[in-house]
Amino acid sequence: MTPYALGSSPRADSATSADDTPLMVWRAGADGRCTFCSPAWLRFSGRSVAQELGQGWLETVHDDDRNACVAEFRRAFEARRGYTAMFRARRADGVYRFIVTSGAPRLGPHGELEEFEGACVDITEQLDATGRLTLLELHADYTGEVLYRVRIHPTRELEYVSASVQRLTGRSPDEYYELFRHPERALHLFAAEDRDKAASIIARPESQAATFVLRWIHADGRTLWIEHHRTAIRDEHGGTVAIVGVAKDVTRQKILENQEDEHAALLGALVDHIDATLVESLDGQTLLANAAFSLLFGSAVSGAPPREPSADVARTRQIRERGEPFGERISWPDGRVLRRDYVPVRAGDAVVAHMWRYVDVTAMVRSEEAWLESRHRLRDLAVHAEAVRETERRQLARMLHDDLGQTFTSIRLELISAIVRFRETALPEQFDLVDRLQNAAGLIDISLATLRRISTSLRPPVLDHLGLVAGIQLEATAFERRSGIRCRVSALPKDLDTDRDRSTAVYRILLEALSNIARHSKAGAVRIALLRRTGALLLKVEDNGRGIRPEEAANPRTMGLLGMRERALPFGGDVRVTLGPRGGTRVLAILPL
Repeated sequence: MTPYALGSSPRADSATSADDTPLMVWRAGADGRCTFCSPAWLRFSGRSVAQELGQGWLETVHDDDRNACVAEFRRAFEARRGYTAMFRARRADGVYRFIVTSGAPRLGPHGELEEFEGACVDITEQLDATGRLTLLELHADYTGEVLYRVRIHPTRELEYVSASVQRLTGRSPDEYYELFRHPERALHLFAAEDRDKAASIIARPESQAATFVLRWIHADGRTLWIEHHRTAIRDEHGGTVAIVGVAKDVTRQKILENQEDEHAALLGALVDHIDATLVESLDGQTLLANAAFSLLFGSAVSGAPPREPSADVARTRQIRERGEPFGERISWPDGRVLRRDYVPVRAGDAVVAHMWRYVDVTAMVRSEEAWLESRHRLRDLAVHAEAVRETERRQLARMLHDDLGQTFTSIRLELISAIVRFRETALPEQFDLVDRLQNAAGLIDISLATLRRISTSLRPPVLDHLGLVAGIQLEATAFERRSGIRCRVSALPKDLDTDRDRSTAVYRILLEALSNIARHSKAGAVRIALLRRTGALLLKVEDNGRGIRPEEAANPRTMGLLGMRERALPFGGDVRVTLGPRGGTRVLAILPL
Protein backbone atom coordinates (compact mmCIF):
# COMPACT_ATOMS: atom_id res chain seq x y z
CA MET A 1 0.00 0.00 0.00
CA THR A 2 1.46 3.34 -0.98
CA PRO A 3 1.82 6.14 1.55
CA TYR A 4 -0.73 8.32 -0.16
CA ALA A 5 -3.37 5.75 0.74
CA LEU A 6 -3.19 7.40 4.14
CA GLY A 7 -3.44 10.92 2.80
CA SER A 8 0.10 11.81 1.67
CA SER A 9 1.38 12.45 -1.84
CA PRO A 10 2.51 9.56 -4.10
CA ARG A 11 6.13 10.25 -3.29
CA ALA A 12 7.95 12.87 -1.26
CA ASP A 13 10.58 14.01 -3.73
CA SER A 14 12.61 15.78 -1.10
CA ALA A 15 13.28 15.69 2.62
CA THR A 16 11.40 18.98 2.97
CA SER A 17 8.07 17.46 1.89
CA ALA A 18 8.59 14.58 4.31
CA ASP A 19 9.39 17.04 7.10
CA ASP A 20 6.12 18.89 6.58
CA THR A 21 3.81 15.86 6.85
CA PRO A 22 2.48 14.56 10.20
CA LEU A 23 2.84 11.02 8.89
CA MET A 24 5.93 9.13 9.93
CA VAL A 25 7.49 8.64 6.50
CA TRP A 26 10.25 6.11 5.82
CA ARG A 27 12.22 4.81 2.87
CA ALA A 28 14.24 1.63 2.30
CA GLY A 29 16.86 1.05 -0.38
CA ALA A 30 17.06 -1.78 -2.92
CA ASP A 31 18.77 -3.90 -0.24
CA GLY A 32 15.78 -3.56 2.14
CA ARG A 33 17.61 -1.40 4.67
CA CYS A 34 16.18 1.88 5.95
CA THR A 35 17.68 4.95 4.25
CA PHE A 36 15.38 7.72 5.55
CA CYS A 37 13.10 8.50 8.53
CA SER A 38 11.03 11.67 8.71
CA PRO A 39 11.25 14.01 11.73
CA ALA A 40 7.79 12.82 12.80
CA TRP A 41 9.19 9.30 13.36
CA LEU A 42 12.27 10.62 15.14
CA ARG A 43 10.06 12.64 17.47
CA PHE A 44 7.94 9.56 18.12
CA SER A 45 10.89 7.26 18.85
CA GLY A 46 13.11 9.82 20.55
CA ARG A 47 16.09 8.47 18.66
CA SER A 48 18.59 9.92 16.20
CA VAL A 49 18.71 9.37 12.45
CA ALA A 50 21.91 7.32 12.81
CA GLN A 51 20.19 5.02 15.33
CA GLU A 52 17.20 4.37 13.02
CA LEU A 53 18.94 3.81 9.69
CA GLY A 54 19.72 0.32 8.39
CA GLN A 55 18.05 -2.16 10.78
CA GLY A 56 18.21 0.17 13.78
CA TRP A 57 14.49 1.04 13.69
CA LEU A 58 13.68 -2.56 14.68
CA GLU A 59 14.99 -1.84 18.18
CA THR A 60 11.79 0.14 18.88
CA VAL A 61 9.49 -2.74 17.76
CA HIS A 62 7.98 -4.93 20.49
CA ASP A 63 9.77 -8.28 20.90
CA ASP A 64 6.54 -10.21 20.25
CA ASP A 65 5.89 -8.35 16.96
CA ARG A 66 9.39 -7.99 15.54
CA ASN A 67 9.66 -11.30 13.63
CA ALA A 68 6.19 -11.00 12.09
CA CYS A 69 6.85 -7.38 11.14
CA VAL A 70 10.12 -8.25 9.40
CA ALA A 71 8.62 -11.31 7.70
CA GLU A 72 5.73 -9.30 6.24
CA PHE A 73 8.09 -6.62 4.94
CA ARG A 74 10.40 -9.26 3.41
CA ARG A 75 7.53 -10.98 1.62
CA ALA A 76 6.39 -7.68 0.12
CA PHE A 77 9.96 -6.65 -0.68
CA GLU A 78 10.79 -9.89 -2.51
CA ALA A 79 7.46 -9.88 -4.39
CA ARG A 80 7.81 -6.13 -5.15
CA ARG A 81 4.26 -5.42 -3.98
CA GLY A 82 2.62 -3.03 -1.56
CA TYR A 83 1.78 -4.17 1.95
CA THR A 84 0.16 -3.11 5.22
CA ALA A 85 1.14 -4.33 8.66
CA MET A 86 0.38 -3.59 12.31
CA PHE A 87 2.90 -3.74 15.16
CA ARG A 88 3.72 -2.19 18.52
CA ALA A 89 6.54 0.34 18.71
CA ARG A 90 8.13 1.95 21.79
CA ARG A 91 7.51 5.68 22.00
CA ALA A 92 10.11 8.09 23.38
CA ASP A 93 8.47 7.89 26.84
CA GLY A 94 8.85 4.10 26.90
CA VAL A 95 5.15 3.33 26.25
CA TYR A 96 4.36 0.86 23.44
CA ARG A 97 1.92 2.20 20.85
CA PHE A 98 0.00 0.45 18.07
CA ILE A 99 1.34 1.42 14.64
CA VAL A 100 -0.12 0.75 11.19
CA THR A 101 2.45 1.01 8.40
CA SER A 102 1.91 0.88 4.65
CA GLY A 103 4.58 0.73 1.98
CA ALA A 104 5.00 0.25 -1.75
CA PRO A 105 7.91 -0.32 -4.13
CA ARG A 106 9.16 2.33 -6.55
CA LEU A 107 10.44 0.76 -9.77
CA GLY A 108 12.83 2.13 -12.34
CA PRO A 109 12.14 2.51 -16.08
CA HIS A 110 13.20 -1.10 -16.74
CA GLY A 111 11.30 -2.64 -13.84
CA GLU A 112 14.25 -2.69 -11.45
CA LEU A 113 13.55 -1.98 -7.77
CA GLU A 114 14.89 1.46 -6.79
CA GLU A 115 13.49 1.81 -3.26
CA PHE A 116 10.58 1.06 -0.94
CA GLU A 117 8.60 4.01 0.48
CA GLY A 118 5.95 4.10 3.15
CA ALA A 119 4.41 5.79 6.17
CA CYS A 120 3.39 4.88 9.73
CA VAL A 121 0.36 6.02 11.78
CA ASP A 122 -0.14 5.70 15.55
CA ILE A 123 -3.66 4.18 15.96
CA THR A 124 -3.57 3.44 19.69
CA GLU A 125 -6.35 5.92 20.53
CA GLN A 126 -8.56 4.58 17.76
CA LEU A 127 -8.09 1.01 18.98
CA ASP A 128 -8.96 2.01 22.56
CA ALA A 129 -12.06 3.93 21.47
CA THR A 130 -15.44 2.24 21.34
CA GLY A 131 -16.78 4.37 18.52
CA ARG A 132 -16.05 4.24 14.78
CA LEU A 133 -12.41 3.96 13.71
CA THR A 134 -12.41 6.74 11.14
CA LEU A 135 -8.75 6.47 10.10
CA LEU A 136 -8.88 2.70 9.87
CA GLU A 137 -12.09 2.83 7.85
CA LEU A 138 -10.47 5.22 5.40
CA HIS A 139 -7.50 2.89 5.14
CA ALA A 140 -9.70 -0.20 4.71
CA ASP A 141 -11.94 1.44 2.13
CA TYR A 142 -8.89 2.27 0.04
CA THR A 143 -7.03 -1.03 0.35
CA GLY A 144 -9.86 -3.53 0.34
CA GLU A 145 -8.42 -5.03 3.53
CA VAL A 146 -10.59 -5.68 6.55
CA LEU A 147 -9.75 -4.37 10.02
CA TYR A 148 -11.39 -5.98 13.05
CA ARG A 149 -11.17 -6.06 16.84
CA VAL A 150 -12.31 -8.98 18.99
CA ARG A 151 -12.84 -8.42 22.71
CA ILE A 152 -11.63 -11.37 24.81
CA HIS A 153 -12.04 -10.06 28.38
CA PRO A 154 -14.24 -9.51 30.30
CA THR A 155 -16.77 -10.60 27.65
CA ARG A 156 -16.19 -12.14 24.22
CA GLU A 157 -17.60 -10.15 21.34
CA LEU A 158 -16.75 -8.76 17.95
CA GLU A 159 -16.28 -5.09 18.76
CA TYR A 160 -15.54 -3.85 15.29
CA VAL A 161 -15.23 -4.95 11.68
CA SER A 162 -14.63 -2.46 8.88
CA ALA A 163 -17.16 -1.86 6.12
CA SER A 164 -14.71 -3.27 3.56
CA VAL A 165 -15.72 -6.76 4.72
CA GLN A 166 -18.79 -6.38 2.47
CA ARG A 167 -16.57 -6.01 -0.59
CA LEU A 168 -14.25 -8.83 0.49
CA THR A 169 -16.75 -11.54 1.45
CA GLY A 170 -20.10 -10.33 0.14
CA ARG A 171 -21.54 -10.03 3.68
CA SER A 172 -22.18 -6.89 5.71
CA PRO A 173 -20.59 -6.03 9.08
CA ASP A 174 -24.01 -6.49 10.77
CA GLU A 175 -24.13 -10.09 9.55
CA TYR A 176 -20.75 -10.75 11.18
CA TYR A 177 -21.80 -9.06 14.44
CA GLU A 178 -24.81 -11.39 14.53
CA LEU A 179 -22.83 -14.51 13.58
CA PHE A 180 -20.26 -13.82 16.29
CA ARG A 181 -23.01 -14.00 18.88
CA HIS A 182 -23.72 -17.55 17.62
CA PRO A 183 -20.28 -18.97 16.65
CA GLU A 184 -21.66 -22.36 15.66
CA ARG A 185 -23.50 -20.68 12.78
CA ALA A 186 -20.31 -19.10 11.46
CA LEU A 187 -18.62 -22.37 10.47
CA HIS A 188 -20.49 -22.50 7.17
CA LEU A 189 -18.49 -19.41 6.12
CA PHE A 190 -15.34 -21.52 5.83
CA ALA A 191 -14.31 -24.16 3.30
CA ALA A 192 -14.89 -27.69 4.56
CA GLU A 193 -11.13 -28.36 4.71
CA ASP A 194 -10.61 -25.45 7.15
CA ARG A 195 -13.68 -25.74 9.40
CA ASP A 196 -11.88 -27.58 12.20
CA LYS A 197 -9.14 -24.94 12.21
CA ALA A 198 -11.77 -22.17 12.13
CA ALA A 199 -13.65 -23.73 15.04
CA SER A 200 -10.44 -23.78 17.08
CA ILE A 201 -9.76 -20.11 16.28
CA ILE A 202 -13.30 -19.09 17.21
CA ALA A 203 -13.11 -21.07 20.48
CA ARG A 204 -9.69 -19.72 21.53
CA PRO A 205 -8.70 -16.73 19.40
CA GLU A 206 -5.90 -15.73 21.76
CA SER A 207 -4.07 -19.04 21.28
CA GLN A 208 -3.57 -18.76 17.53
CA ALA A 209 -0.50 -17.62 15.62
CA ALA A 210 -0.07 -13.99 14.69
CA THR A 211 -0.43 -14.84 10.98
CA PHE A 212 -2.57 -17.57 9.41
CA VAL A 213 -4.66 -18.24 6.29
CA LEU A 214 -8.22 -19.61 6.07
CA ARG A 215 -10.37 -20.42 3.08
CA TRP A 216 -13.66 -18.50 3.20
CA ILE A 217 -16.82 -19.03 1.17
CA HIS A 218 -17.94 -15.79 -0.52
CA ALA A 219 -21.63 -15.02 -0.59
CA ASP A 220 -21.64 -15.85 -4.32
CA GLY A 221 -20.14 -19.30 -3.67
CA ARG A 222 -16.50 -18.56 -4.56
CA THR A 223 -13.71 -19.84 -2.31
CA LEU A 224 -11.33 -17.13 -1.13
CA TRP A 225 -8.00 -17.44 0.60
CA ILE A 226 -8.01 -14.86 3.43
CA GLU A 227 -4.78 -14.03 5.26
CA HIS A 228 -5.00 -12.69 8.83
CA HIS A 229 -2.35 -10.63 10.66
CA ARG A 230 -3.25 -10.23 14.32
CA THR A 231 -1.84 -8.49 17.35
CA ALA A 232 -2.84 -9.18 20.96
CA ILE A 233 -3.73 -6.27 23.26
CA ARG A 234 -2.70 -7.07 26.81
CA ASP A 235 -3.48 -5.58 30.19
CA GLU A 236 -0.92 -4.53 32.80
CA HIS A 237 -0.67 -8.14 33.95
CA GLY A 238 0.14 -9.50 30.50
CA GLY A 239 -3.28 -11.02 29.95
CA THR A 240 -4.91 -10.80 26.50
CA VAL A 241 -7.92 -8.53 26.56
CA ALA A 242 -8.47 -8.09 22.83
CA ILE A 243 -7.27 -9.11 19.39
CA VAL A 244 -6.74 -6.56 16.64
CA GLY A 245 -6.38 -7.94 13.14
CA VAL A 246 -6.09 -7.16 9.45
CA ALA A 247 -7.60 -9.55 6.90
CA LYS A 248 -6.84 -9.44 3.20
CA ASP A 249 -7.61 -11.47 0.10
CA VAL A 250 -4.57 -13.50 -1.03
CA THR A 251 -6.48 -15.79 -3.41
CA ARG A 252 -4.58 -14.70 -6.48
CA GLN A 253 -1.28 -15.07 -4.65
CA LYS A 254 -2.23 -18.59 -3.52
CA ILE A 255 -3.29 -19.55 -7.04
CA LEU A 256 0.03 -18.30 -8.36
CA GLU A 257 1.89 -20.14 -5.59
CA ASN A 258 0.03 -23.35 -6.41
CA GLN A 259 0.79 -22.86 -10.09
CA GLU A 260 4.42 -22.23 -9.22
CA ASP A 261 4.46 -25.41 -7.16
CA GLU A 262 2.89 -27.34 -10.04
CA HIS A 263 5.34 -25.83 -12.51
CA ALA A 264 8.22 -26.54 -10.15
CA ALA A 265 7.06 -30.15 -9.79
CA LEU A 266 6.70 -30.47 -13.57
CA LEU A 267 10.09 -28.89 -14.14
CA GLY A 268 11.62 -31.15 -11.50
CA ALA A 269 10.13 -34.22 -13.16
CA LEU A 270 11.42 -33.09 -16.55
CA VAL A 271 14.88 -32.35 -15.17
CA ASP A 272 15.07 -35.73 -13.46
CA HIS A 273 14.02 -37.59 -16.60
CA ILE A 274 16.31 -35.95 -19.11
CA ASP A 275 19.93 -36.83 -19.72
CA ALA A 276 22.53 -36.29 -17.01
CA THR A 277 22.66 -32.52 -16.54
CA LEU A 278 24.89 -30.30 -14.44
CA VAL A 279 24.48 -26.53 -14.03
CA GLU A 280 27.38 -24.54 -12.62
CA SER A 281 27.69 -20.94 -11.49
CA LEU A 282 30.29 -18.69 -13.08
CA ASP A 283 32.72 -19.51 -10.27
CA GLY A 284 32.29 -23.26 -10.76
CA GLN A 285 29.85 -23.97 -7.91
CA THR A 286 27.20 -26.62 -8.57
CA LEU A 287 23.73 -25.09 -8.89
CA LEU A 288 21.89 -28.20 -10.08
CA ALA A 289 22.69 -31.82 -10.77
CA ASN A 290 19.76 -34.06 -11.68
CA ALA A 291 19.10 -37.70 -10.79
CA ALA A 292 20.44 -38.95 -14.12
CA PHE A 293 23.70 -37.17 -13.37
CA SER A 294 23.92 -38.94 -10.01
CA LEU A 295 23.19 -42.29 -11.65
CA LEU A 296 25.79 -41.73 -14.37
CA PHE A 297 28.61 -40.65 -12.09
CA GLY A 298 27.59 -42.34 -8.83
CA SER A 299 27.71 -39.10 -6.81
CA ALA A 300 25.15 -37.23 -4.76
CA VAL A 301 22.70 -35.25 -6.85
CA SER A 302 23.83 -32.05 -5.17
CA GLY A 303 27.44 -33.10 -5.04
CA ALA A 304 30.51 -31.84 -6.84
CA PRO A 305 30.89 -32.16 -10.61
CA PRO A 306 32.62 -35.29 -11.89
CA ARG A 307 36.37 -35.42 -11.87
CA GLU A 308 37.64 -34.96 -15.38
CA PRO A 309 40.80 -36.44 -16.86
CA SER A 310 43.60 -33.98 -16.21
CA ALA A 311 44.10 -33.47 -19.94
CA ASP A 312 40.51 -32.22 -20.26
CA VAL A 313 40.56 -29.63 -17.45
CA ALA A 314 42.16 -26.90 -19.57
CA ARG A 315 39.83 -27.71 -22.48
CA THR A 316 36.79 -27.44 -20.22
CA ARG A 317 38.00 -24.06 -19.04
CA GLN A 318 38.39 -22.91 -22.65
CA ILE A 319 34.85 -24.03 -23.48
CA ARG A 320 33.48 -22.04 -20.54
CA GLU A 321 35.44 -18.94 -21.51
CA ARG A 322 34.32 -19.15 -25.14
CA GLY A 323 30.68 -19.17 -24.04
CA GLU A 324 29.32 -20.81 -27.20
CA PRO A 325 27.30 -24.06 -27.50
CA PHE A 326 29.66 -26.96 -28.07
CA GLY A 327 29.55 -30.76 -28.19
CA GLU A 328 32.19 -33.47 -28.25
CA ARG A 329 32.97 -37.02 -27.24
CA ILE A 330 35.32 -37.58 -24.34
CA SER A 331 36.92 -40.71 -22.90
CA TRP A 332 36.35 -41.19 -19.19
CA PRO A 333 39.04 -42.74 -16.97
CA ASP A 334 36.88 -45.81 -16.31
CA GLY A 335 36.81 -46.65 -20.02
CA ARG A 336 33.42 -45.18 -20.87
CA VAL A 337 32.87 -42.84 -23.79
CA LEU A 338 30.62 -39.87 -23.03
CA ARG A 339 28.93 -37.34 -25.23
CA ARG A 340 29.40 -33.95 -23.53
CA ASP A 341 27.39 -30.91 -24.64
CA TYR A 342 27.91 -27.41 -23.29
CA VAL A 343 25.20 -24.73 -23.35
CA PRO A 344 25.72 -21.27 -21.84
CA VAL A 345 22.76 -20.02 -19.79
CA ARG A 346 22.18 -16.39 -20.71
CA ALA A 347 20.26 -13.51 -19.22
CA GLY A 348 20.16 -11.01 -22.04
CA ASP A 349 23.65 -10.88 -23.50
CA ALA A 350 25.42 -12.01 -20.32
CA VAL A 351 26.30 -15.62 -19.46
CA VAL A 352 24.99 -16.31 -15.94
CA ALA A 353 25.60 -20.06 -15.66
CA HIS A 354 27.17 -23.04 -17.44
CA MET A 355 25.07 -26.12 -18.31
CA TRP A 356 26.62 -29.46 -19.21
CA ARG A 357 24.81 -32.50 -20.57
CA TYR A 358 26.40 -35.94 -20.44
CA VAL A 359 25.26 -39.04 -22.33
CA ASP A 360 26.93 -42.42 -22.05
CA VAL A 361 27.52 -43.42 -25.68
CA THR A 362 29.91 -46.29 -24.92
CA ALA A 363 27.57 -48.94 -26.34
CA MET A 364 26.91 -46.84 -29.45
CA VAL A 365 30.63 -46.23 -29.97
CA ARG A 366 31.39 -49.93 -29.56
CA SER A 367 28.63 -50.74 -32.06
CA GLU A 368 30.00 -48.15 -34.49
CA GLU A 369 33.48 -49.59 -34.13
CA ALA A 370 32.15 -53.11 -34.68
CA TRP A 371 30.15 -51.93 -37.68
CA LEU A 372 33.14 -50.13 -39.17
CA GLU A 373 35.33 -53.16 -38.56
CA SER A 374 32.72 -55.37 -40.21
CA ARG A 375 32.45 -52.92 -43.11
CA HIS A 376 36.21 -52.84 -43.54
CA ARG A 377 36.31 -56.61 -43.54
CA LEU A 378 33.51 -56.81 -46.08
CA ARG A 379 35.29 -54.25 -48.24
CA ASP A 380 38.55 -56.14 -47.90
CA LEU A 381 36.66 -59.28 -48.86
CA ALA A 382 35.12 -57.49 -51.84
CA VAL A 383 38.53 -56.18 -52.88
CA HIS A 384 40.01 -59.65 -52.56
CA ALA A 385 37.09 -61.16 -54.50
CA GLU A 386 37.50 -58.54 -57.23
CA ALA A 387 41.22 -59.19 -57.38
CA VAL A 388 40.52 -62.91 -57.68
CA ARG A 389 37.97 -62.24 -60.42
CA GLU A 390 40.43 -60.00 -62.29
CA THR A 391 43.05 -62.71 -62.03
CA GLU A 392 40.58 -65.30 -63.27
CA ARG A 393 39.48 -62.98 -66.08
CA ARG A 394 43.10 -62.41 -67.08
CA GLN A 395 43.84 -66.14 -66.98
CA LEU A 396 40.62 -66.97 -68.84
CA ALA A 397 41.31 -64.26 -71.44
CA ARG A 398 44.84 -65.59 -71.94
CA MET A 399 43.54 -69.17 -72.15
CA LEU A 400 40.88 -68.19 -74.66
CA HIS A 401 43.33 -66.16 -76.70
CA ASP A 402 46.26 -68.51 -76.54
CA ASP A 403 44.82 -72.01 -76.26
CA LEU A 404 41.36 -71.84 -77.76
CA GLY A 405 42.38 -69.18 -80.27
CA GLN A 406 45.30 -71.27 -81.46
CA THR A 407 43.06 -74.33 -81.71
CA PHE A 408 40.52 -72.42 -83.80
CA THR A 409 43.31 -71.05 -85.96
CA SER A 410 44.72 -74.56 -86.52
CA ILE A 411 41.28 -75.88 -87.45
CA ARG A 412 40.83 -73.00 -89.87
CA LEU A 413 44.23 -73.70 -91.47
CA GLU A 414 43.36 -77.36 -91.85
CA LEU A 415 40.02 -76.46 -93.41
CA ILE A 416 41.67 -74.04 -95.86
CA SER A 417 44.22 -76.72 -96.79
CA ALA A 418 41.45 -79.24 -97.38
CA ILE A 419 39.49 -76.78 -99.47
CA VAL A 420 42.53 -76.09 -101.69
CA ARG A 421 43.11 -79.84 -102.28
CA PHE A 422 39.49 -80.49 -103.03
CA ARG A 423 39.45 -77.69 -105.55
CA GLU A 424 42.44 -79.21 -107.30
CA THR A 425 41.24 -82.83 -107.37
CA ALA A 426 37.54 -82.76 -106.62
CA LEU A 427 35.05 -84.30 -108.95
CA PRO A 428 31.91 -82.40 -109.90
CA GLU A 429 29.87 -84.40 -107.41
CA GLN A 430 32.20 -83.18 -104.60
CA PHE A 431 31.61 -79.46 -105.20
CA ASP A 432 28.89 -79.45 -102.54
CA LEU A 433 31.43 -80.74 -99.99
CA VAL A 434 33.83 -77.91 -100.91
CA ASP A 435 31.06 -75.37 -100.29
CA ARG A 436 30.41 -76.89 -96.87
CA LEU A 437 34.09 -76.72 -95.97
CA GLN A 438 34.16 -73.05 -96.99
CA ASN A 439 31.10 -72.39 -94.76
CA ALA A 440 32.89 -74.10 -91.86
CA ALA A 441 35.92 -71.87 -92.41
CA GLY A 442 33.65 -68.83 -92.33
CA LEU A 443 32.14 -70.02 -89.03
CA ILE A 444 35.66 -70.44 -87.66
CA ASP A 445 36.39 -66.81 -88.62
CA ILE A 446 33.22 -65.67 -86.80
CA SER A 447 34.17 -67.76 -83.76
CA LEU A 448 37.65 -66.26 -83.70
CA ALA A 449 36.17 -62.72 -83.79
CA THR A 450 33.78 -63.63 -80.97
CA LEU A 451 36.61 -65.20 -79.02
CA ARG A 452 38.72 -62.03 -79.39
CA ARG A 453 35.77 -59.88 -78.26
CA ILE A 454 35.15 -62.06 -75.19
CA SER A 455 38.83 -62.12 -74.36
CA THR A 456 39.08 -58.35 -74.65
CA SER A 457 36.01 -57.77 -72.42
CA LEU A 458 37.43 -60.08 -69.78
CA ARG A 459 40.80 -58.33 -69.76
CA PRO A 460 41.88 -55.98 -72.54
CA PRO A 461 45.35 -57.10 -73.41
CA VAL A 462 46.19 -53.50 -74.29
CA LEU A 463 46.09 -52.67 -70.53
CA ASP A 464 48.87 -55.15 -69.85
CA HIS A 465 50.88 -54.41 -73.00
CA LEU A 466 50.34 -50.70 -73.83
CA GLY A 467 49.01 -49.18 -70.58
CA LEU A 468 45.92 -47.37 -69.25
CA VAL A 469 45.78 -44.46 -71.72
CA ALA A 470 45.87 -46.75 -74.77
CA GLY A 471 43.24 -49.00 -73.19
CA ILE A 472 40.91 -46.04 -72.64
CA GLN A 473 41.43 -44.81 -76.22
CA LEU A 474 40.69 -48.27 -77.57
CA GLU A 475 37.51 -48.56 -75.50
CA ALA A 476 36.39 -45.05 -76.53
CA THR A 477 36.82 -45.99 -80.21
CA ALA A 478 34.83 -49.18 -79.72
CA PHE A 479 32.11 -47.31 -77.79
CA GLU A 480 31.79 -44.70 -80.55
CA ARG A 481 31.49 -47.45 -83.15
CA ARG A 482 28.82 -49.31 -81.17
CA SER A 483 26.70 -46.36 -79.94
CA GLY A 484 27.27 -43.65 -82.52
CA ILE A 485 28.14 -41.20 -79.70
CA ARG A 486 31.28 -39.14 -80.44
CA CYS A 487 34.12 -39.67 -77.96
CA ARG A 488 37.15 -37.52 -77.28
CA VAL A 489 39.98 -38.72 -75.03
CA SER A 490 42.70 -36.59 -73.44
CA ALA A 491 45.46 -37.51 -70.99
CA LEU A 492 47.84 -35.33 -69.02
CA PRO A 493 50.60 -36.31 -69.06
CA LYS A 494 50.17 -38.24 -72.31
CA ASP A 495 52.28 -41.13 -71.12
CA LEU A 496 50.37 -41.35 -67.82
CA ASP A 497 50.48 -44.80 -66.30
CA THR A 498 49.93 -46.41 -62.91
CA ASP A 499 49.96 -49.80 -61.23
CA ARG A 500 47.87 -52.72 -62.46
CA ASP A 501 45.22 -52.55 -59.68
CA ARG A 502 44.50 -48.84 -60.16
CA SER A 503 44.53 -49.24 -63.94
CA THR A 504 41.94 -51.99 -63.65
CA ALA A 505 39.76 -49.94 -61.26
CA VAL A 506 39.84 -46.86 -63.51
CA TYR A 507 39.10 -48.95 -66.59
CA ARG A 508 36.13 -50.69 -64.94
CA ILE A 509 34.76 -47.32 -63.72
CA LEU A 510 35.03 -46.02 -67.30
CA LEU A 511 33.16 -49.03 -68.68
CA GLU A 512 30.28 -48.49 -66.20
CA ALA A 513 30.15 -44.74 -66.94
CA LEU A 514 29.99 -45.37 -70.72
CA SER A 515 27.33 -48.02 -70.20
CA ASN A 516 25.16 -45.52 -68.23
CA ILE A 517 25.65 -42.89 -70.94
CA ALA A 518 24.54 -45.28 -73.67
CA ARG A 519 21.45 -46.37 -71.72
CA HIS A 520 20.22 -43.19 -70.01
CA SER A 521 21.85 -39.93 -71.09
CA LYS A 522 20.54 -39.35 -74.66
CA ALA A 523 23.90 -37.67 -75.28
CA GLY A 524 25.58 -36.93 -78.59
CA ALA A 525 29.16 -36.53 -77.36
CA VAL A 526 31.40 -37.66 -74.51
CA ARG A 527 34.65 -36.18 -73.20
CA ILE A 528 37.04 -38.45 -71.30
CA ALA A 529 40.00 -36.94 -69.43
CA LEU A 530 42.66 -38.81 -67.47
CA LEU A 531 44.74 -36.54 -65.23
CA ARG A 532 47.47 -36.85 -62.67
CA ARG A 533 47.28 -34.32 -59.85
CA THR A 534 49.44 -34.07 -56.74
CA GLY A 535 48.96 -37.37 -54.99
CA ALA A 536 45.91 -38.47 -56.99
CA LEU A 537 44.75 -39.97 -60.29
CA LEU A 538 41.59 -38.36 -61.75
CA LEU A 539 39.19 -39.73 -64.37
CA LYS A 540 36.57 -37.31 -65.71
CA VAL A 541 33.75 -38.48 -67.97
CA GLU A 542 31.36 -35.72 -69.17
CA ASP A 543 28.44 -35.99 -71.58
CA ASN A 544 26.03 -33.45 -73.11
CA GLY A 545 22.88 -35.44 -72.37
CA ARG A 546 19.83 -34.76 -70.18
CA GLY A 547 21.82 -34.72 -66.93
CA ILE A 548 21.38 -36.87 -63.86
CA ARG A 549 18.79 -35.83 -61.26
CA PRO A 550 20.01 -35.34 -57.66
CA GLU A 551 17.70 -38.07 -56.36
CA GLU A 552 19.16 -40.48 -58.92
CA ALA A 553 22.72 -39.63 -57.91
CA ALA A 554 21.84 -40.08 -54.22
CA ASN A 555 19.87 -43.31 -54.68
CA PRO A 556 21.74 -46.03 -52.74
CA ARG A 557 20.08 -48.72 -54.87
CA THR A 558 21.62 -47.52 -58.12
CA MET A 559 23.92 -50.48 -58.55
CA GLY A 560 26.03 -48.99 -61.35
CA LEU A 561 26.95 -45.91 -59.30
CA LEU A 562 27.44 -48.02 -56.20
CA GLY A 563 29.75 -50.35 -58.12
CA MET A 564 31.89 -47.43 -59.32
CA ARG A 565 32.23 -46.09 -55.77
CA GLU A 566 33.08 -49.51 -54.38
CA ARG A 567 35.89 -49.89 -56.94
CA ALA A 568 37.43 -46.58 -55.75
CA LEU A 569 37.04 -47.15 -51.99
CA PRO A 570 39.79 -49.80 -51.57
CA PHE A 571 42.30 -47.14 -52.61
CA GLY A 572 40.78 -44.51 -50.31
CA GLY A 573 39.18 -42.87 -53.30
CA ASP A 574 35.73 -41.64 -54.25
CA VAL A 575 33.43 -41.31 -57.25
CA ARG A 576 31.27 -38.20 -57.54
CA VAL A 577 28.34 -38.07 -59.95
CA THR A 578 26.92 -34.58 -60.52
CA LEU A 579 25.46 -32.30 -63.17
CA GLY A 580 28.10 -31.02 -65.53
CA PRO A 581 29.06 -27.32 -65.70
CA ARG A 582 27.41 -27.00 -69.14
CA GLY A 583 24.62 -29.50 -68.61
CA GLY A 584 24.76 -33.23 -68.94
CA THR A 585 26.37 -35.48 -66.34
CA ARG A 586 29.87 -35.49 -64.92
CA VAL A 587 31.50 -38.56 -63.37
CA LEU A 588 34.66 -37.75 -61.42
CA ALA A 589 36.72 -40.64 -60.04
CA ILE A 590 39.52 -39.78 -57.59
CA LEU A 591 42.07 -42.41 -56.64
CA PRO A 592 44.92 -41.40 -54.31
CA LEU A 593 48.34 -42.54 -55.50
